[in-house]
Amino acid sequence: LEYKREEERSFTERNHKKAEDDINALVGLLYIFPIFQSLEEHDIEKIVPLLKMKKFPEGATVIKKGDPGTNLYIIISGVLDVLVDDDICITSMETGDVFGEISLLLGTPVSATVRVSQTARLLYVKGKEFRELLDQYPSLQIYFARLLAGRLAKTNDDRFRDMASGISGSLSEMPPSELFQ
Repeated sequence: LEYKREEERSFTERNHKKAEDDINALVGLLYIFPIFQSLEEHDIEKIVPLLKMKKFPEGATVIKKGDPGTNLYIIISGVLDVLVDDDICITSMETGDVFGEISLLLGTPVSATVRVSQTARLLYVKGKEFRELLDQYPSLQIYFARLLAGRLAKTNDDRFRDMASGISGSLSEMPPSELFQ
């Protein structure tokens, strides 16, 4: 019996060591993503257990416009398109980008559909845990404030360019004579 207990203890210690090594490896990988760069290593170690990973095939819809926001997503690999109004792509996102935060922060439905254009692996954290992380780590609040400000500036620039070009609205709303001018 004593041998069996020692063997079990050794097995448990090996599993614990492997889990610790896996967490350390993941922490090292997460440092390359902008969302985690302002955090200390021990802070990332606390966040790792909250993260889940999921693989999405090409063509899969991750979130759909109008649905309630449930998760914050971090793109580990792949390319995803942000779509509005019947599959009109307004931008693409790649490794390191995050999405889903706006509906979680505002408590509003998702404002755009996100569809996978190249097979993707995503980390995600549940909405409630995301809000707790924001409360616990002010540097994450700053990261998301900058992210949202950058997105707003880009949207304003795009709108300004559309207005400056003299074309606004939808092509389907323009009479053919104006289109040919």
